Amino acid sequence: MQREKVLQSLRALKNGVHPISGETLSGDALLHLPEIREAISYALKWLSVEERTSEDKKNSRWSDEEDQKLLSLLDSGVSPEMVAKELGRSLSSLSQRLQRLGKGEDYQ
Repeated sequence: MQREKVLQSLRALKNGVHPISGETLSGDALLHLPEIREAISYALKWLSVEERTSEDKKNSRWSDEEDQKLLSLLDSGVSPEMVAKELGRSLSSLSQRLQRLGKGEDYQ
């Protein structure tokens, strides 16, 4: 399924609408549970983020803003995998950058 089609389906479900028929889902549908709606919102958030692959960033310099975001996300407990995705960098690139910033030991 193409990414945009997945996003459209999730948006419809989040709004309580059947993604294919367009009909409003009944009030007792599983999708009306707060936990399910939260899960859908979370999935939409991550799928909607502009995806940048490490190839897009290959050989590009780290900005001061990226350095700050890297450290801030890691300090707040975000996993290295999610930080890499958020910054559009590889795990290897994150590790190398932390070493250059003198923070490699802090996040192992």
